[in-house]
Amino acid sequence: MSEENTQVNRETPETTPAPQQRTVTAQTVLLSAVELAQSRGAYRVNEMALITEAHRIVTAQENARLQAEAAARGEASAESEESAESAESSE
Repeated sequence: MSEENTQVNRETPETTPAPQQRTVTAQTVLLSAVELAQSRGAYRVNEMALITEAHRIVTAQENARLQAEAAARGEASAESEESAESAESSE
């Protein structure tokens, strides 16, 4: 038995891939909290219209922010490609 334990201990553990980084904002935390509370029945039926409207507004703001970030990244990569092309053509 001691041989089996020794062999098990000698095995190298498998490496796990690094988890993908996720940006946490106040909006995403708020949306998650509202969804969790709703799933647990924290709101009355007559309050759900207000909660739904607030959720829609915050979701729209979060989506607009993400689109603006994506557009900024797209512009930055396009500018770097243009500058690289300019440098190549000037050589």
